[in-house]
Amino acid sequence: MADWLVEEGIGEHRAVRLEGGEIVEARVEWPGPLAAGEVADVVLVARTAGSTRGTVRFSGGEEALIDGLARDAAEGARLRAEVTRAAIAEKGRFKRAHARPSGRAAAPAPSLAQRLAAEGHTARIVRQFPGSEWEELLAEAWDGTVAFTGGTLTLSPTPAMTLI
Repeated sequence: MADWLVEEGIGEHRAVRLEGGEIVEARVEWPGPLAAGEVADVVLVARTAGSTRGTVRFSGGEEALIDGLARDAAEGARLRAEVTRAAIAEKGRFKRAHARPSGRAAAPAPSLAQRLAAEGHTARIVRQFPGSEWEELLAEAWDGTVAFTGGTLTLSPTPAMTLI
């Protein structure tokens, strides 16, 4: 599998895969309140009778939508949950994190380097990426325009999809 370089900075973790000194793949993670893979004890704060879905609150006050609740789980019950998707901020609305009941031991979410390793990649933590390609990549992502020999790609995220 691929070799990745990982920078663990303050407020942002970055990973790049280089080929011939150029970035061919990149990932960014903003450590925050809830991240996929975190397992923690929660309180069930809302549930519609008979539904397997509800809302749970983590110890830090963050709320997540939960699916797969046992029929006897009542509001106010304590249970253990695993975050399956972090919260998503979209233009005009905020989508809560998703979780599911879990029997696993409580644990923080895996780091970006740990997730890459779990996918079978080699991940090496470095102090700084070689070269200055990261700034160019960030500028392209922020602008939504990627120029290449023979053309340009314009990326436009919408709530339903990303248009290219």
